[in-house]
Order: sequence, then structure tokens, then C-alpha cells
Amino acid sequence: MDKMSFEEKWMREFVVRLKHRMEYLGITQRELAKRAGITYPAISRWFNYKNGPTAMNLVKIAKVL
Repeated sequence: MDKMSFEEKWMREFVVRLKHRMEYLGITQRELAKRAGITYPAISRWFNYKNGPTAMNLVKIAKVL
């Protein structure tokens, strides 16, 4: 059985919750990036599980969402 690390589980849960909130608000990844002042490639990497957001970027998206 393949076990995910805490970081992998956290990242997957973060992306699921972020997607749901974005759908509720009717915004795209590009729109979130624009509103939050974060680059689109950074947000794209989150959705592709390449890396997670920095603490500062979490604060920025929290203000948008």
C-alpha cells in the first residue's frame, strides 16, 4: 500500500478546498492569480501538486476568497 506523506495529504486537501471555493465564486486560476497578486504559474504548480503556496501567498488568497 502506497502511503502519502503529511505534506502530500495536506496539498491534496488544500487543492480540493481551493477548487471548491473557486467554483463557488465562479473564478478561474488566472482570475485568482490576478486578484491575489500571485503569478499564474505559481497557482498552476499548486494545482499540479508540484509545490505548495508560501505563507504569504496563503494570506493573499485568503483575502480574495
